Amino acid sequence: MKIYQSGVLVLALMVFYSCNRTDSNDINENTSLQERIEGQLGTLDAKTSFYAKHLPSGKEISIRADQPMNPLSVIKIPMMVLAFRDTENGDLDLDQRYLVKSEDMRSGSGLLQTFSPGLTPTYRDLVTQMIISSDNTATDIILKKLGMERVNIFLQEAGYQETAVKSSTGDLFRDLRALSDSSANNFSDREIFELGPPLDPDSYERSFRFEGDSTKWLGRTTAREMGRMLEQIRNAELTSRKSA
Repeated sequence: MKIYQSGVLVLALMVFYSCNRTDSNDINENTSLQERIEGQLGTLDAKTSFYAKHLPSGKEISIRADQPMNPLSVIKIPMMVLAFRDTENGDLDLDQRYLVKSEDMRSGSGLLQTFSPGLTPTYRDLVTQMIISSDNTATDIILKKLGMERVNIFLQEAGYQETAVKSSTGDLFRDLRALSDSSANNFSDREIFELGPPLDPDSYERSFRFEGDSTKWLGRTTAREMGRMLEQIRNAELTSRKSA
């Protein structure tokens, strides 16, 4: 799980790079970093939420950080944590191989969909691809192995009140397709995969509305809770130091 230390660094660099691009004439020297970030967020035609913490000092920047948001692929992080916890408890062998079947394939992000069925990655490989390439095929295989209910129980017991998994990516794509074709509710995962995303003239608008509907989200979280999880991963509070 060490990749998350790099991930946090990249996010921090993106924030500071964005701030540095602002014309210095538009920013008072006494403007706080929080005000500068809030100003940048305010230029976006979107609902935004932001949380950052300087770990050595404990100083925080919080902008609507407790507002529930659509986590999209960020919800894959707690799945990864539980996979490592299960491994430490002897409930999952990350070196065991899994036979990827045709019905496992998912569209969207990821590399596994580009290979023919029959590939046999280890569960460690699947967790890795779920994170480094946000692979949706790997995600649904791992989610099925862990169990959605178990992921959410882990989150609740760890004190995450606003973070939960609500859907598999396969069900998400089926629901999106059903907006334009109600018969898609009866399609198999493989059929949804073979159809691919809708590309008709109204598809973008439907997709935009779909992503804004909280009842259709892949899950939910807040910026503060996800920041807390990344810090706990770094500090080995959710797993052993070896896993962290």
